[in-house]
Amino acid sequence: MGALMAGRQDENGRAYRIDYGIVPSTVPRVSFIDVLQGVPSTLGALRGKKVIVAGTAAELGDRLNVPNGVILPGSFVLALAAESVLQDRALMAASDAVSFALVLGVMLLMAVLWQRSRASRRIAALAVLGLATEAGAIALQATFPIALDTSLVLCACLAYALAATLDEIDLRGILRLVAEKRFQRLTLSLSDGMVCLDGGGRITFWNPAASSIFGYAEKDGIGRRFDLLLQPTSPADRFDLMAIPLDDLRQGKGYVVELKGRRQSGDVFDLECSLSAWDTPGGIQYGAILRDISLRKQQRERIRFLAECDVLTGLPNRNTLLSRLAEAMAEPATLVLVGVNQFGQINHLRGASFADALIVAIGRRLTALVGPADFTARLSDGEFAIIVAPERADLIGARIIEDFKKAAVATDKGHYRISVSIGAAECATARDSDEWLGNAQFALTAARAASKTEPVPFTLPMRQAIEVREALEIELRQALRRGEFELFYQPQIDLRSARVIGAEALIRWRHPERGYVSPGEFMPVVNTTSLAEEVSAWVMETAFLQTAKWFRAGHPIRVGINLSQCQFGTGDLVSQVDRLLARHEVPPHLIELEVTEDIILDNANNPTLTLSELRSRSIKLAFDDFGTGYGSLTYLKKFPLDTIKIDQTFVRNLSPGSDDAAIVRTTIDLGHALGLSVIAEGIEDEAAWHFLRDLGCDEGQGYFFGRPIPSETFEATFLASGTEHAA
Repeated sequence: MGALMAGRQDENGRAYRIDYGIVPSTVPRVSFIDVLQGVPSTLGALRGKKVIVAGTAAELGDRLNVPNGVILPGSFVLALAAESVLQDRALMAASDAVSFALVLGVMLLMAVLWQRSRASRRIAALAVLGLATEAGAIALQATFPIALDTSLVLCACLAYALAATLDEIDLRGILRLVAEKRFQRLTLSLSDGMVCLDGGGRITFWNPAASSIFGYAEKDGIGRRFDLLLQPTSPADRFDLMAIPLDDLRQGKGYVVELKGRRQSGDVFDLECSLSAWDTPGGIQYGAILRDISLRKQQRERIRFLAECDVLTGLPNRNTLLSRLAEAMAEPATLVLVGVNQFGQINHLRGASFADALIVAIGRRLTALVGPADFTARLSDGEFAIIVAPERADLIGARIIEDFKKAAVATDKGHYRISVSIGAAECATARDSDEWLGNAQFALTAARAASKTEPVPFTLPMRQAIEVREALEIELRQALRRGEFELFYQPQIDLRSARVIGAEALIRWRHPERGYVSPGEFMPVVNTTSLAEEVSAWVMETAFLQTAKWFRAGHPIRVGINLSQCQFGTGDLVSQVDRLLARHEVPPHLIELEVTEDIILDNANNPTLTLSELRSRSIKLAFDDFGTGYGSLTYLKKFPLDTIKIDQTFVRNLSPGSDDAAIVRTTIDLGHALGLSVIAEGIEDEAAWHFLRDLGCDEGQGYFFGRPIPSETFEATFLASGTEHAA
């Protein structure tokens, strides 16, 4: 249209660019109303001219944005197009090669200046180059009707300017600083100590937990050599950071070592250190995660102590003794057993607390008499074991008997005169450690029976003493046949609600002449004879029957039944339980079978499989006398249990802040962490009840809640009206 108005229409219809450099205000404009009204000046202005008639009002929408940044009506654009043709200003685009050549020039300029000048100079050169390019393009368009595209050149200048800026401000450094800030925020929230060291082993950073571990203020630790915070036990144990293989640390294999740390106060403590390393522009850097493991090591030592030692005396326990006996059989040695005469009677007459204090004092006295060269262990309630050379056995035995004969035993609860019996057996009389120990026990039994005042060596005729036990066995068989056995029930209490939720079934022998006989007198015979299976079957039958009666009477309480080792040996325990459940229609969850360590130690009978099958029937399984044996913690993990029963030795003298309290608290936490319920035995006063309840113990039993009593008495006392224990 512009070419047509200029009278130079190109039949080929080639496009050309409008020169917007023509000032729009130089194009004359008149009002169409003046034309219609015939205003002479207006008509005179139009005479001999080519006229464009158009509306220019903004509301008509005929407005166009043009390259020089203004908005023009469409009619003005047509006018400028015609003028571009008339003035020979129809712009032609410059070749793309010119633009690429200019970009190449920018690149060459930057290649020359990039390493030879600062970023500010490079940016200034780019700005000048960009302005010069624009000025040249404007001059070219003004002189010749040629339009040069400078966008590529300007983009190149801008890109190089951005690159120079980023190079100047060190983007990597900023990212590194950001990462360091995040790292510091993370380490500030760690409960473990975090220390960063430079290549020389000096502290460059440590978090509040690390400063708290060592007792220094945060500012006092920075720059300090890390090895000065340690306390080597010897020069050979001195910590040498440079001696650690760097390749292992760089590869993330880690390096964990236990060290001795020294606080600012001078206290030395156990420290676990996990090291790593990485390379930085400033050189090798080390990181150390620190943890104060003093308490953990104390607890570990306490657990090891519980497994290997007698809790009361601190002497090695029976399991440790057996291990030592196995080792001692390689050379001539004599096992001396020291038994406190009538210890059971002392326990009954003076009480368990006094009996415990007496045992502790006896253990100390024996250790002093024997000396550190010989091995001394506590075997059972009133029995101790000593391993000595054969030529010293008689001397040691006579010295012990004479010493206890001369002076009473001093305890923190008073003095008490005792007598001891001693039996001894040489390892040559036995094929293994168990037989060796058995021979020594035969000798001790003979010494007690004869009230000997000198050590009694083992002889083969001593086995004839078994005849006495056989007589008792016969009497026990008659008692079973005549129905002289009874089950007493001791209440088990929910420590929070004080409600009776269970009962432990305990066997009693009602002798027609002696009255009730303590299980401690007859059960050892039962458990070591074929009577064990019959008595165990009677206990199971009676307990299941009583549980069913209470359940049908509206008293669904759980009944605990102590299992015997013989029940695992027969392989019939699971089928026996199935028959009893079906016969008495007892809900299986109301039956709790209690096992002790001597049962699950018997791997030959595969107790794991038996216990798993019982548990699959919803029978509850409890680990009785927890903490008194060698491998209690192992069995919690290995065997399918529901409940652990804390032995009364830890509960009897329980008080806040005591070692027993720490053990009980740890046991409760451990049991709950393993998903087990916890019952405390031996609760004898209200203070112990409340203390255990506050520790989170689930259930308890003991004389404070009730002694073992017959089923009728139990029902009348605890179940008649859903009674709660009266605190």
